[in-house]
Amino acid sequence: MKTNPGNYSTIIKSTNETAFQRAIILNGPSVIDGETIEWLDIELPVDRHRTARSCCVDLIGRSKSSYVICELKFGDNSATDNPDDAATEIRRYKKDIQYNFIDLDEEDNVHHKNGEHFYWKDVASNARFIIAANKAYWDYWLYHRGAELPEDINCYSLDVDVDCFKEQKNGHESYEPVLPDCHWTRVKK
Repeated sequence: MKTNPGNYSTIIKSTNETAFQRAIILNGPSVIDGETIEWLDIELPVDRHRTARSCCVDLIGRSKSSYVICELKFGDNSATDNPDDAATEIRRYKKDIQYNFIDLDEEDNVHHKNGEHFYWKDVASNARFIIAANKAYWDYWLYHRGAELPEDINCYSLDVDVDCFKEQKNGHESYEPVLPDCHWTRVKK
C-alpha cells in the first residue's frame, strides 16, 4: 500500500508530544553529543503497510557521520508510555527500515513535501536510533517508577517544562510551538 505524505503541519492544537516534535524540527539543527544533527522530516510511516498513523518515525535527522532516528516522549506522569515501550518502538523502526528501504525509496518516495529529501537506503545502512524526552518524563520513569534505561539505545533529556507548550498556546485554538533554550543531555541512571 502506498502513502503520499503532503506537508506536515507546524500550526497545531496539541500541547504534548506533537508540540515537542514540531518545536524540535522548527528549531533547526540540534547538537547531540557534540555533533550537529539537521532534522529532515517527521512522522514518516516505515512499516510494510505505510498507512497514516501506523508505525511512524517521530524524527529523522542527519549528521556528518550518520542518520538519526528519534523516538520522542513528553510528559511527567504517563502510566502507559514507559521507556521500554519507546525502546520497542525504536527497534521496530530499525527492523522496518532495514526490511522496507527499497520500497520506501522507489515505490513510495516516503517524505513530506516540506521535509528534506534523503534516501532510505542510506538510513538502513548508517543510522543510530535514540530516544529523547523532557526531563520530567525521565524523572518520573527512572526515579519515581524505577524503570531501567534500555542498554542498546542512547536516551536524551531536554530540559523543557511540561507546561511549556500549554503556556505558549495560551488559550488559542492553534499555535506554532517554539522550543525553549535547552540542551540534549545523555540520560544516565
